[in-house]
Amino acid sequence: MKKITIIVILISTFFSSCINVKYSDKKTGKNLYEEFYIDRGINQYFIKPLKFDYESYTFLADFTFRDSTSADGYITCNFSICIDSITVVYDSIGFFTEKCSYKFINPVKMYIDTDKNLYIRRYTSYLKYSEMLEFFNSGNLSIYVSSKSSLKKFLPAKKTIKNINLLNNTLFKLVELNKM
Repeated sequence: MKKITIIVILISTFFSSCINVKYSDKKTGKNLYEEFYIDRGINQYFIKPLKFDYESYTFLADFTFRDSTSADGYITCNFSICIDSITVVYDSIGFFTEKCSYKFINPVKMYIDTDKNLYIRRYTSYLKYSEMLEFFNSGNLSIYVSSKSSLKKFLPAKKTIKNINLLNNTLFKLVELNKM
């Protein structure tokens, strides 16, 4: 009876220690996005906010799309502009890459909030799936926000560049493979 008890304890200790083993230290990018099951063969992805900076201001952009979205289909981009003026009216908001530029389609203001001395303007808009991919695949990208009196060019934070590269090598490759 003692042998059986000892064997059971050893086996259970062995299996419980195996559960905590990390098999790979490879970065998967899973902390950069969330995946949701929608229906058979359809998943929805939410890319967590990516940070862009201009002087002391911040632009945060997140993206939502489904793997069933065609290249000409539209995806949702929600973004926040953290700036020190509440009275500025933006004429145009979009992004530049090395090859081209895209303007967000009819951005709709969701709300305005405050944080310390900054005003946070939250918007939602759409762009084509193919435009989003080009944005992520471009080596040199920026966000522009223009008003009648100024043009602000937001550049990706160092961590954002790293995160975009990781998303290109993980999420977008998986999505394209799932479309096959």
